[in-house]
Amino acid sequence: MMNYAVGLTCSTCGKKILEKDLIAWTEKNNVVHLICDTVQISEGVRFMGRAEELNEQFL
Repeated sequence: MMNYAVGLTCSTCGKKILEKDLIAWTEKNNVVHLICDTVQISEGVRFMGRAEELNEQFL
């Protein structure tokens, strides 16, 4: 199974976020890979999980 980009970019590393990546969407509306940035995550999280699950919420 391919791991496609979901149209988002990590605000810390600048890489494309793929659908199977573990991410957080912060209170400041940043999307980050969980492995990249725990500082932004500690500022408050709206969503934490796989990118494909976040994408489904907007459909």
